[in-house]
This record gives sequence, structure tokens and C-alpha cells, in this order.
Amino acid sequence: MCGGHLISVMTPEEQDYINDKYKEYQWIGLNDRTIEGDFHWSDGNPLLYENWNKAQPDSYFLSGEDCAVMVWHDGGQWSDVPCNYHLSYTCKKGVTSCGEPPRVLHAQVYGKKRLRYETNSRVRYYCEEGFVQKLNPVIKCLPGGKWEEPLTICMPTRKSEHFVTSETNQHEEAAGAAAKKASPLSWDIKWSF
Repeated sequence: MCGGHLISVMTPEEQDYINDKYKEYQWIGLNDRTIEGDFHWSDGNPLLYENWNKAQPDSYFLSGEDCAVMVWHDGGQWSDVPCNYHLSYTCKKGVTSCGEPPRVLHAQVYGKKRLRYETNSRVRYYCEEGFVQKLNPVIKCLPGGKWEEPLTICMPTRKSEHFVTSETNQHEEAAGAAAKKASPLSWDIKWSF
């Protein structure tokens, strides 16, 4: 859309500003796509302020109304509607951002690298060939411009482990054989006084 998120309305003042400035129906970033009836802001902000129209949300189309719209002629009150309506929208862009995601040994980040990532952006790691991913590969850019600590690790695949182990064992066996040749089995010590 515009490099941000659909607006999340956090205060009555923000609500009034948006409604007074744009005299039309418009999308807001509130939806219940994950769990019916459990509305969340798409940018990850907490739902601290609500301005629902009377009897809303109502899921009138039997769970087909998953997105929220601001109805300007009703004082900017909100209604839930199907997400496929063609309406205006306002985006909100954070002022803080994160730099390059932290490096993970034997892992890369999906997609094109960027210089800056918006707050609440997510990146996903994948492991290089010969390694298998363990734990959650997704991290989020936190408010304040810091990344979540990556939990994912890339472990060698069994084939790679065998190869590394075999190579290590061969070196150990060769070193052990060389040591046996170089050192006598018994010491013949003669003392002279």
C-alpha cells in the first residue's frame, strides 16, 4: 500500500483528526481474520480505544465481516464489513525502524535485503544447503528499533554430520596411527652412576 499499515486508532483525538480530515468511508487496520470476534490491529498495536457503531461488530454476513471501516457521517464510528469492499484508506508509518536483521550461523533471510525495516516487520530465516532448521525462524522488529533475538538454529543434516564425523574420525585415526609408529611400545632405560 504506502509502506506502512492501515491506521490503528489509539485515542479519541486521533479518531477525530482522521474523521474530520477525510470525509469518506475508509478502512482502518482492525480485523478479526484470525479468530472470529477477536479484533486486532494489523500493525500489532494493542486495542486500547474502540469506537464501534451501535450493535457493531455484528458479523452480519455470518463470519464474512472480518474487516473494520470508519463511517465518517456517523462521527467516525466503526462497522465490521467484508474485506473485499473498495474503499479509501489511510496508512500510518512508524518513525522508528530496525537495521539489518541479526546474523544466524548457516542461515539467510528470505527476500531482498533492505537497509531499514519498519516496526513490527517480520523476517524469516532459512538454512543453507546441508543444514536443517530448528526452532522458530521468524523475528520481529520491535518498537525502539531493535530486533527480537533469533531463536532459530541451523543444524547439519545427518548426511553432513556423517561426512563431518567421518572426516574427523579419519584424521583422528591417522593421527593415532602416526603416534603409535613414532612412540616405542616399551622404554629401555639404562641408568649409569
